[in-house]
Amino acid sequence: MKFDKWYQSGYWDDHFIPYMIVHNDIAVSSVAVCINDICWKDQQKRYVQISTVMTLPEYRNKGLNRYLMEAVLNEWKEECDAIYLLSMILW
Repeated sequence: MKFDKWYQSGYWDDHFIPYMIVHNDIAVSSVAVCINDICWKDQQKRYVQISTVMTLPEYRNKGLNRYLMEAVLNEWKEECDAIYLLSMILW
């Protein structure tokens, strides 16, 4: 998968961190972290949004996404005020 157009459009910066498992130059499983620094009631907060959760069908049921999710949660649980999952269904 090529990210050039997406990157050039400004969607990939220091607040977007992709976690991927790559096999034969193909991203087969991924989880993305989006860092949201906001001010809430005069207090600075850091919220971590998890999105772009996917695993290609032929790589499912192997624990790949679980591995990525656990890595993300372990890395960010002490670094933010909250972690949440953004979920959408695309038909």
